[in-house]
Amino acid sequence: MNEFIVILIPLILAHILTDFVLQSRKMVSEKGKHNLKSVWSYLHALIAGILAYLLLAEWSLHPVFWVTAGTHLAIDAVKNALEDQQSAKVFVADQLAHLAVAAGLAWWIYQNTDSLGLFGTMPLFQIGTLLLGLLLLLKPSSVLIQKLISSWTAGVSIPSQAEPTDNMPGGLPKAGHYIGLLERILIYVFVLVNQFAAIGFLIAAKSILRFGGQKQERVETEYILLGTLLSFTIAIVIALGIRMLINPF
Repeated sequence: MNEFIVILIPLILAHILTDFVLQSRKMVSEKGKHNLKSVWSYLHALIAGILAYLLLAEWSLHPVFWVTAGTHLAIDAVKNALEDQQSAKVFVADQLAHLAVAAGLAWWIYQNTDSLGLFGTMPLFQIGTLLLGLLLLLKPSSVLIQKLISSWTAGVSIPSQAEPTDNMPGGLPKAGHYIGLLERILIYVFVLVNQFAAIGFLIAAKSILRFGGQKQERVETEYILLGTLLSFTIAIVIALGIRMLINPF
């Protein structure tokens, strides 16, 4: 195992849990409106620091808590001060900033200690890495797809969806969102078990079920197709990355 990666995985996992699992829409809204005047900004940063410290499980490294919490608060404050804080480019820049902090912190720990923390054994490292991949495929991917689609379809009469991979007017509520989640999970499993042919069958099956039997307006068809291809691409890239980490050879 690469020791730097072993240290980095729990720090990234802590960030994903903080930003996408343990953060409600109310927290996001309050932070966006009031920024550092909102108690949610400080609570969110506190959660980030605690999770990073706990998941790293190296109790002598107190700077992990302070650096993670402090930089999380600062990065979010800059993002929430921007007028276009909900745009795709701001979202990507925000996430890259948090990941850069995690990478810098992991490198400092790698250079100054001999401990590998909680995921220092191969079984736990594999479990943690697989969990990280799964979490990335859920809400972070959904949010990224929604923001990318919104930036491309600005001014186009398309209903707002949590994830534009399938459902359109007349469809089941949030069906596209859950279809997107399930298809990414299936692709994740197919790549990990080396069944790439099954991904082709998944694409074919979805195309037949979605487009067979009814004529779509061009803008709706392109909207769905774009969301679907983004969903598949993200899933494949993440799955390949996780597979390489847990089985580099």
